[in-house]
Amino acid sequence: MEPGETILNKCNVMSYFTFVKSLIVSFSVFFFVDNKLSKLPSEVAELCSLRSLNISANKITKLPRALCRVRTLETLSLDTGSMHYPHKDVCSQGIEAIMKFICAGLFLSS
Repeated sequence: MEPGETILNKCNVMSYFTFVKSLIVSFSVFFFVDNKLSKLPSEVAELCSLRSLNISANKITKLPRALCRVRTLETLSLDTGSMHYPHKDVCSQGIEAIMKFICAGLFLSS
């Protein structure tokens, strides 16, 4: 594991995330794999150094619009087939298409 990486498996990620978010703002890689998450908290936008996010093997079908504020995000691993927002067709095109879609939606809803 590289410095700044965190692996969280099979734990209460939502409570953990809320409790330590002020401590982890500088982390760049998060693996929230197989946690039965149904929602990615919008507070993920506060992780200003986040480069890689893996939320695969969860129940997430919607990404928060706040993810648009994470300008450093380079890789996003998720279960494309189960996505509703952005739609799986957008998600299958990769991180650039996902971020463009989310950011356009954020701008249009303002």
